[in-house]
Amino acid sequence: MFLLIDSGDHDLTFPYVGVEQWITSLNIHVEVPWKPFYIDGQVGGYITKYAQNDYSLTFATVKVRKNHHQF
Repeated sequence: MFLLIDSGDHDLTFPYVGVEQWITSLNIHVEVPWKPFYIDGQVGGYITKYAQNDYSLTFATVKVRKNHHQF
């Protein structure tokens, strides 16, 4: 099972800090520590990957201008 949780870096409704705290409370092993990802040579946001048994979770903060983004 794969799960992606994303949060805009300026999202005041669901701030990424609260999401990070929730993920930490799950006590899941960090597989890939916090690192930037790039789109067209510029930082598009940051990701952290977690894994435990057959499950993986990727948390991404996404730099956006509007309240939506396209994958």
